[in-house]
Amino acid sequence: MRRASRMYTLRIVAVVAFAVLLIAGYGWGTAKYRGSFYPATSAYGVGFGSVDVQQVHPLAQEALSVYSLHVSGEGLDLTIPGSDISLAFASDDIGRDVLDAQGTLLWPVSALLPHDASEFFGVVYDREALLGILREAVASGNEAVQQAADPDIAFDEARGQWVYEPAEASAVIDADALAAACEGAISSYQPELVVPAECVAQSGPPADAEKKRQAAQRANELCAAYDVSFTLGDSASFRVGAAQAAQWITFGEDYEASIDQGKVDEWLDTLRGLLSGASTRTYVRPDGKVCTVEGGDYLWRAQDADGAVEAVRAALEGDASDTSIPCSVVGNGFLGIPGADWGPRYVDVDMTEQHARFYDDGGDLVWESDIITGVWGTQYETPTGVYTVTEKLSPAQLRSVGTLEYIDENGNLQVEEDHLFGRDVDYWMPFIGTFIGLHDAWWQTEFGGELYKDGYFGSGGCVNLPTEKAAELYGMLEPGDVVVTHY
Repeated sequence: MRRASRMYTLRIVAVVAFAVLLIAGYGWGTAKYRGSFYPATSAYGVGFGSVDVQQVHPLAQEALSVYSLHVSGEGLDLTIPGSDISLAFASDDIGRDVLDAQGTLLWPVSALLPHDASEFFGVVYDREALLGILREAVASGNEAVQQAADPDIAFDEARGQWVYEPAEASAVIDADALAAACEGAISSYQPELVVPAECVAQSGPPADAEKKRQAAQRANELCAAYDVSFTLGDSASFRVGAAQAAQWITFGEDYEASIDQGKVDEWLDTLRGLLSGASTRTYVRPDGKVCTVEGGDYLWRAQDADGAVEAVRAALEGDASDTSIPCSVVGNGFLGIPGADWGPRYVDVDMTEQHARFYDDGGDLVWESDIITGVWGTQYETPTGVYTVTEKLSPAQLRSVGTLEYIDENGNLQVEEDHLFGRDVDYWMPFIGTFIGLHDAWWQTEFGGELYKDGYFGSGGCVNLPTEKAAELYGMLEPGDVVVTHY
């Protein structure tokens, strides 16, 4: 009996002890989770269950300070830093808000479950600032799209005609709709947003499309009226066709196409100058660069320049289809106005670029090289002008004596009297008499750049070439070929 009583007492004690431990454990957990997060607490996929409550807001604030949204697509490429829209958290203490809401009554179960606290990381920002940024960017992008969809009337060199080719429709972005999409992305901290399809609208054809089409058609009709050939002396000819007439077309406010007689007169004045032996030409190189050259001994001279110009004017007005212009001095070709009173085959020596190019009979670039020309700013500077190759020699001895002036490494002017210029070369192609020309410069270690401004590297007036490049040019160039030297 006593034994049974003792066992009963022990059971009671055990139950009470277990209850005490259970209550103590529950109390411990309750106390713990009143001051810390459940282990599996996270926001937007980032866990912070082990982070001190007081550190949550500062850490989140630090992350928010570097947030930006990149918006792309439909021609838009825009980055919006959070600072530009005054981005901030709606709460002053995110950690405390999460803690207050998590509850502790069922902590034994809650501690084992995941908890998404994303709702407590809500943000506020200046919506007007966001809308302003988007409207400005979208307006610029839409303008570019609309300009591309509504191009200017332009002359197509390849087709030889004026064209206007608008898009049937173009995609434009609705800034207000995009702002709503951005708000969703910012609220969920997305770093990237591709412009959604619902933010894009299709615009119709340009309002003035039909007027511009008619203007292009009229311009082509005007240009088609010009198809006149001219013979210079007995060695060259040039033609005024649609491509030249296109330079005289002008369009009015309502897209009316007409011939600008002032441009025609300007063209005729340029022709008069070339037929009078003008020494200054402005021309367009095949690569598109506009060049001006002055000087040289190459020229055309009509027997009666004024009479020739009037004959050309009459031909353009429809009184003749082919016109012959007698010349007392002739060149070897005539590319046309403006400027290039030589043929497509020539050497272009660009002394600003320190680069030379050779174009063949078809006007194609077949050779090019870096060069070194005469010492800039001295008496040895390579003359500018239009010339012709006088001869070819291989090998050749080049000799001249003169005064060399140069700036030394200390910036002082040095003068060397009786300086011997010239060397023995393998490829000699003179174009100013027999004393200035293109040739190999085997003693030079490099070419191009601004070496021509240095007295140690600049030549005595010739165009220095790498040996292998000089050999290539020597095999192509012929006496009589035009050489144009210019800056």
